[in-house]
Amino acid sequence: NVANAVDVRAIACRIKSLTNAGVLVSTGNVYIGSSVLFECGTYGLSVTGTGTAVCSGCTITACVSDGVRFGTGGSTTGLSIFHGNMVTDNGGYGFNFVVAAANAVMSNNRTRDNASGAFNGGTGWIAATDYGHITLDTGGPTSDYNAPASQDYRLIASSPAAGAIQPAYASPGAHQLAAGGGGGMSRSRTV
Repeated sequence: NVANAVDVRAIACRIKSLTNAGVLVSTGNVYIGSSVLFECGTYGLSVTGTGTAVCSGCTITACVSDGVRFGTGGSTTGLSIFHGNMVTDNGGYGFNFVVAAANAVMSNNRTRDNASGAFNGGTGWIAATDYGHITLDTGGPTSDYNAPASQDYRLIASSPAAGAIQPAYASPGAHQLAAGGGGGMSRSRTV
């Protein structure tokens, strides 16, 4: 895991932490792209300081508590962006902004089966900026992921999230493949 870090950038990573958050940023900013944060002992992503977060094209799943916990150490000062993420099957909220005033733009995220619900806090921003949220619930992890018991979190073709976000026909989550024209598979997201 990446713990108590300042100004984190994680791109195309698989992060698992048995005891702590997958990524814990105490000060500064974080960019996480095309990464899988899974089976973390607390949160998938936790931003405790006053920085900002950009989380795009990530899969955050099967964490003990919240998938994303944001703003715990005080009010966040910047505008954060969460786009095209699969935040599912966590023991707490999908996105827990802790305070109503958290500044975040949300678009094209899937938040199925988080034990406490999809969102907490950040109500002003979420209500105004949540676009293209993928909410159809078709069951547990096997309705979205290839083989979650084997830590294979690629989307299956029948997932409601497959091909459901912008840019056209892209899929949320890390390193996703979407059904291509000729029966094969083709990459739908390049970060």
